[in-house]
Amino acid sequence: MNAPDASGSPGGKASSASEHLSLDNRIQKDTIRTYTILDTQEFRLWLSKVRDPVGKAALLRRLDRLRNGQIGDHKYLGNRLHEIRLHLGPGYRVYYMYPAPGTCLLLTGGTKASQERDIRRAQALAKLISRQQQGGHRETP
Repeated sequence: MNAPDASGSPGGKASSASEHLSLDNRIQKDTIRTYTILDTQEFRLWLSKVRDPVGKAALLRRLDRLRNGQIGDHKYLGNRLHEIRLHLGPGYRVYYMYPAPGTCLLLTGGTKASQERDIRRAQALAKLISRQQQGGHRETP
């Protein structure tokens, strides 16, 4: 590879405007977004019932990474609902939505074994919260 010349471009070629634009776009894409994490009473109750100390620690680490924009293994379930998947112990799941830009709301949690029931409950919570947002209500379940 050639050393940069006075213009800063390798090989003595002047940089084009499109090269600068693509660099700017790449930098913007690499910027980590941080989230404000909110939770429901239902999520807090579920988390308080997790008795496995290793599993609970992994859940808390994962939520801390989510706060810093590092979502990890997750899946979009539709209708604003997302699922975080932890392949540990019983296969912990956390269901969440983004009620506003930069805000992540933890709805409920569960395991792989109760996944279908947990998704139905999270969908109901997400629908209720969306309805409250449209009506101007601020309280969460």
